[in-house]
Amino acid sequence: MSETSTQGRVDAEDERARSEAVAGKPADFATVWATLGLDATALALDATIRPETIAKATLAATSTSGAAEPHLSIATLPRISIRLGAADGQAVPEGSLDYGDIRIAGVLGEGGMGRVLLGRQRSLSREVAVKTVREHLVGTLHADAILGEGLVTGRLEHPNIIPIHQLGRDGDERPILVMKRIAGVSWDELLADASHPMWSKIPTLPDDRLRAHLEILMQIANALTFAHSRGVIHRDVKPENVMVGEFGEVYLVDWGIAHDLSLGPPRGLVGTPSYLAPEMLDASMPIGPRTDVHLLGGVLHTILTGRPRHEGGDLRTALAAAFVSAPVDYPETVPRELAELANASTHRDPSERPESALAFRRAISSYLSHRSSVVLSREATLRLDELDRLARSGKADPSVCARLGTECRFGFLQALREWEDNPEAKAGLGRAISALARIEIDRENLDGARALLSELSEPNDELEGLALSLSRRLLARAKEAEELRQQQHEQDLSVGRKGRRVLILMLMSFGLLISVVVVGRSLLEKGSTATSPTELVWLGAVLGAVAGATTLFRRKTIGFNEINRRVHRVVVGCVAAMFVNRVAGLGAGAATPDILRGDLFIIATALGTAGILVSRTWLYVGGVVAGAALAMGVLHPKNVELWFSCTTLFALGAAGFLWRPDVRKGAASADSSPSD
Repeated sequence: MSETSTQGRVDAEDERARSEAVAGKPADFATVWATLGLDATALALDATIRPETIAKATLAATSTSGAAEPHLSIATLPRISIRLGAADGQAVPEGSLDYGDIRIAGVLGEGGMGRVLLGRQRSLSREVAVKTVREHLVGTLHADAILGEGLVTGRLEHPNIIPIHQLGRDGDERPILVMKRIAGVSWDELLADASHPMWSKIPTLPDDRLRAHLEILMQIANALTFAHSRGVIHRDVKPENVMVGEFGEVYLVDWGIAHDLSLGPPRGLVGTPSYLAPEMLDASMPIGPRTDVHLLGGVLHTILTGRPRHEGGDLRTALAAAFVSAPVDYPETVPRELAELANASTHRDPSERPESALAFRRAISSYLSHRSSVVLSREATLRLDELDRLARSGKADPSVCARLGTECRFGFLQALREWEDNPEAKAGLGRAISALARIEIDRENLDGARALLSELSEPNDELEGLALSLSRRLLARAKEAEELRQQQHEQDLSVGRKGRRVLILMLMSFGLLISVVVVGRSLLEKGSTATSPTELVWLGAVLGAVAGATTLFRRKTIGFNEINRRVHRVVVGCVAAMFVNRVAGLGAGAATPDILRGDLFIIATALGTAGILVSRTWLYVGGVVAGAALAMGVLHPKNVELWFSCTTLFALGAAGFLWRPDVRKGAASADSSPSD
């Protein structure tokens, strides 16, 4: 079957498919595959499908470059004085040819259909690249492709597109395309090898390969933006078609299947299967600049994953994946913005993709401008995930959790300072603040928890509820603590210590004075007793007045808490009882020794009562005083008053000593005693 007849059949099938699409009947992939008739082919998934490729497989397609002007053909091209000389398939010996202005010095690359030779242009003393076809392909679609590429690329003068120096033909009527010689490597080599020697020559940070690849991609988007402004679409954007020079210059190459949209819509299947846009298979969708945007998204996918966009074990599987162009679920290690851009750019519906290559470039530029914010938020998220893991384990050290939470919060705040609209940082900051608030609630730091909760942009009902429960719990605990503190205060002997000391000293001083006077009188008068019952009554009254006056003037410093009130009642009761005893003794005509013995029993009773109310040790002192009272019955009357004085001084001294908080004993008994 001739190329012409084959071409006509495929054109008819392609038109029929488009007609069905217009009628609202887009074909499914099985129909598309049957229409393509590629069952018997063995095309590589990363190889470019060209019109001549399909024609060779007897599947045919029209010349899709659409770039050749109607009046221009290979026969009308100017002749270039150059002879390639070497037979097809043979290497060109360096320096072996020297015809015309261009001297062929070697082979830069070659395939089954074309060759790229290294030439030396003598007139300008520069190296050039010379692209042509093999001799047996003269007059075929391969030769026409060289012509179309030259015409398209020649009018796209842009820093990221290789300049065309000449387009002509040699003496064998083969098309000759003379281009700028690029000293560099294909981008796919750099993507595959992070240690490639060329990296040392590219002005980029050695530990930031992602930024370097994204900057290369932005330059490719620049080239496409310019080409689209001239009505040209590339249709075969992939890493293999990008050259990176030794000084970081970037060129989008191989415009052999580019199409000029001013010549009408392109027809036929072209492109690389692993990057193909779905509209290049589905005639129901238009082919245009957003087709190249899909290819940019496919290259971005390769940057992010290291793999082509459409994969499969064979051509049909890869083309089926291209036909569907399903979104990819990228791992968390891929920056969210880039993942979203890659999926949006490779959306099956062209209208859902970024509106242009420029919009795609701006999205990349936007990401790079706040990339440090993204990195900060990602690092903070890792710490936050660790905090969540520790919190769920239930065995985490609170100090470690607090440290992680603080680091997370600081990281997210820093990220938002660099990019205030960072959604990941906003969400992470909320999580971090909530985690810190939960930690403070667990630590029962209500003020800290409330301060953190007030920073949340939206209320957290769960944490607010926990904070409320904590508040109630702390109030109840504070009430219990206040009650306990009050109880302890009521039993605290340190309260009113100074006032008690003054009271005891006053009573001891008065008792000592009375004792000295009584003993002195006894010695001077040499009588049986020095003090009469009447005098005892008066002394009792004076003692009561002294105790009352001291209590009145020192009432603030005595500190009438519960335990002081108890002891004070005992003291006042003792003094009052002694006065009553003396008045009763005087009225009954009792002798002084009997009255004093009664006083000692009253003092012993008071000390015993204090032993019950305050400390058991006072019981021992009361026992000594009671023993002294019993002993008075066998003493000589003249020694009774001295004995009484010594006993009362001992009782007062012991009371003053025991009425101190540091020697208080029997606290349990006192605490359990009922209040008076």
